[in-house]
Amino acid sequence: MGLIRVIGSSVVPPIHPLSIEPEGTVIGSIGYTPSDITDVGSSVSRRHLHIWLENGTWYARGLHSTNGTILISGSNGKERTLEMPRSKRGISEASPSAIIANGDILQLGTDTSFLVVSLAK
Repeated sequence: MGLIRVIGSSVVPPIHPLSIEPEGTVIGSIGYTPSDITDVGSSVSRRHLHIWLENGTWYARGLHSTNGTILISGSNGKERTLEMPRSKRGISEASPSAIIANGDILQLGTDTSFLVVSLAK
């Protein structure tokens, strides 16, 4: 599985492969490991979203970001809030995990979107 940045109505290379290692991939403005994705806009937190593979299923969870994350289903276009912006949630409110799949869109903050894509093996 991988992510490709969406700007307007266009996808913008490169495709960012997601790590299948137990620690997964973190998306944010500062990378701490080689698998982290930092191709983000200014409204994305240092450590914004965690994505990992567990028993063949991909999951995403917010990491107490400032501006929140929305998951848009690739199958029906339905929006699901993964994490509310900090100004609209409790200080210690944990973000639940959500399954992500090919064709979904992850909207991080106000200026960064990624399309979830299956990668050839």
